[in-house]
Amino acid sequence: MIGVVPVSLLFATLAGFALGHLRVRGGQVAFLLFVLGLTLPFEGVIVPLYYEIRHLGLLGSRWGIILPLIGLFMPFGVYWMRAHFVNAPQVLSEAARVDGATTWQLFLRVHVPLARPALTSRRTSRA
Repeated sequence: MIGVVPVSLLFATLAGFALGHLRVRGGQVAFLLFVLGLTLPFEGVIVPLYYEIRHLGLLGSRWGIILPLIGLFMPFGVYWMRAHFVNAPQVLSEAARVDGATTWQLFLRVHVPLARPALTSRRTSRA
Protein backbone atom coordinates (compact mmCIF):
# COMPACT_ATOMS: atom_id res chain seq x y z
CA MET A 1 0.00 0.00 0.00
CA ILE A 2 2.95 2.34 0.47
CA GLY A 3 3.48 2.57 -3.29
CA VAL A 4 -0.19 2.52 -4.26
CA VAL A 5 -1.60 5.46 -2.33
CA PRO A 6 0.84 8.23 -3.37
CA VAL A 7 0.80 7.21 -7.04
CA SER A 8 -3.00 6.90 -7.10
CA LEU A 9 -3.32 10.25 -5.34
CA LEU A 10 -1.00 11.96 -7.82
CA PHE A 11 -2.64 10.52 -10.94
CA ALA A 12 -6.18 11.06 -9.65
CA THR A 13 -5.42 14.68 -8.75
CA LEU A 14 -3.87 15.40 -12.15
CA ALA A 15 -6.74 13.71 -14.01
CA GLY A 16 -9.37 15.36 -11.82
CA PHE A 17 -7.85 18.79 -12.46
CA ALA A 18 -7.75 18.19 -16.21
CA LEU A 19 -11.30 16.87 -16.37
CA GLY A 20 -12.84 19.27 -13.87
CA HIS A 21 -11.04 22.56 -14.35
CA LEU A 22 -9.28 22.60 -17.71
CA ARG A 23 -12.22 21.16 -19.65
CA VAL A 24 -10.04 19.21 -22.09
CA ARG A 25 -11.41 17.92 -25.38
CA GLY A 26 -13.00 14.52 -24.90
CA GLY A 27 -13.04 15.04 -21.15
CA GLN A 28 -16.70 14.14 -20.81
CA VAL A 29 -16.11 10.81 -22.55
CA ALA A 30 -13.06 10.10 -20.38
CA PHE A 31 -15.04 10.98 -17.26
CA LEU A 32 -17.86 8.66 -18.29
CA LEU A 33 -15.31 5.87 -18.74
CA PHE A 34 -14.04 6.47 -15.21
CA VAL A 35 -17.63 6.41 -13.90
CA LEU A 36 -18.15 3.17 -15.82
CA GLY A 37 -15.05 1.85 -14.03
CA LEU A 38 -16.83 2.47 -10.73
CA THR A 39 -19.63 0.14 -11.76
CA LEU A 40 -17.42 -2.84 -12.59
CA PRO A 41 -17.39 -5.41 -9.80
CA PHE A 42 -13.98 -6.53 -8.62
CA GLU A 43 -14.99 -10.13 -9.15
CA GLY A 44 -15.60 -9.42 -12.83
CA VAL A 45 -12.08 -8.17 -13.49
CA ILE A 46 -9.99 -10.43 -11.27
CA VAL A 47 -9.67 -13.33 -13.73
CA PRO A 48 -8.70 -11.22 -16.79
CA LEU A 49 -6.39 -9.22 -14.53
CA TYR A 50 -4.67 -12.42 -13.39
CA TYR A 51 -4.03 -13.48 -16.99
CA GLU A 52 -2.72 -10.02 -17.90
CA ILE A 53 -0.33 -9.95 -14.93
CA ARG A 54 0.86 -13.45 -15.82
CA HIS A 55 1.38 -12.42 -19.46
CA LEU A 56 3.45 -9.40 -18.38
CA GLY A 57 5.63 -11.64 -16.20
CA LEU A 58 4.72 -9.81 -13.00
CA LEU A 59 3.10 -12.74 -11.25
CA GLY A 60 4.55 -13.16 -7.76
CA SER A 61 6.19 -9.71 -7.71
CA ARG A 62 5.37 -6.50 -5.88
CA TRP A 63 4.57 -4.78 -9.18
CA GLY A 64 1.98 -7.48 -9.83
CA ILE A 65 0.13 -6.18 -6.78
CA ILE A 66 0.88 -2.45 -6.99
CA LEU A 67 -0.12 -1.81 -10.62
CA PRO A 68 -3.57 -3.48 -10.50
CA LEU A 69 -4.40 -1.73 -7.23
CA ILE A 70 -3.50 1.65 -8.74
CA GLY A 71 -5.79 0.88 -11.66
CA LEU A 72 -8.62 -0.25 -9.41
CA PHE A 73 -8.39 2.86 -7.20
CA MET A 74 -8.24 5.34 -10.10
CA PRO A 75 -11.96 5.57 -11.02
CA PHE A 76 -13.04 6.66 -7.56
CA GLY A 77 -10.04 8.96 -7.10
CA VAL A 78 -10.66 10.74 -10.39
CA TYR A 79 -14.37 11.03 -9.63
CA TRP A 80 -13.60 12.48 -6.19
CA MET A 81 -11.00 14.97 -7.38
CA ARG A 82 -13.03 16.07 -10.40
CA ALA A 83 -15.95 16.86 -8.09
CA HIS A 84 -13.63 19.08 -6.06
CA PHE A 85 -12.13 20.91 -9.05
CA VAL A 86 -15.52 21.49 -10.70
CA ASN A 87 -16.70 23.27 -7.55
CA ALA A 88 -13.50 25.29 -7.01
CA PRO A 89 -13.99 29.06 -7.40
CA GLN A 90 -13.25 30.14 -10.96
CA VAL A 91 -12.38 33.65 -9.73
CA LEU A 92 -9.19 32.37 -8.09
CA SER A 93 -8.03 30.82 -11.34
CA GLU A 94 -8.78 33.98 -13.26
CA ALA A 95 -6.87 36.08 -10.73
CA ALA A 96 -3.87 33.76 -10.94
CA ARG A 97 -3.96 33.92 -14.74
CA VAL A 98 -4.03 37.73 -14.60
CA ASP A 99 -0.96 37.59 -12.35
CA GLY A 100 0.80 35.50 -15.00
CA ALA A 101 0.45 31.99 -13.61
CA THR A 102 0.99 29.08 -15.97
CA THR A 103 -1.25 26.03 -15.89
CA TRP A 104 1.24 24.13 -13.71
CA GLN A 105 1.56 27.07 -11.31
CA LEU A 106 -2.21 27.35 -11.20
CA PHE A 107 -2.41 23.66 -10.35
CA LEU A 108 0.42 23.52 -7.80
CA ARG A 109 0.08 26.91 -6.10
CA VAL A 110 -3.66 27.54 -6.19
CA HIS A 111 -5.67 24.37 -6.62
CA VAL A 112 -3.63 21.75 -4.78
CA PRO A 113 -3.61 23.79 -1.54
CA LEU A 114 -7.37 24.27 -1.93
CA ALA A 115 -7.76 20.53 -2.52
CA ARG A 116 -5.95 19.58 0.68
CA PRO A 117 -9.18 18.56 2.48
CA ALA A 118 -10.11 16.37 -0.50
CA LEU A 119 -6.65 14.79 -0.57
CA THR A 120 -6.41 13.84 3.08
CA SER A 121 -8.75 12.85 5.86
CA ARG A 122 -6.59 14.71 8.37
CA ARG A 123 -8.17 17.77 9.93
CA THR A 124 -6.70 21.01 8.67
CA SER A 125 -8.08 23.24 11.43
CA ARG A 126 -6.51 23.51 14.84
CA ALA A 127 -8.79 23.30 17.83
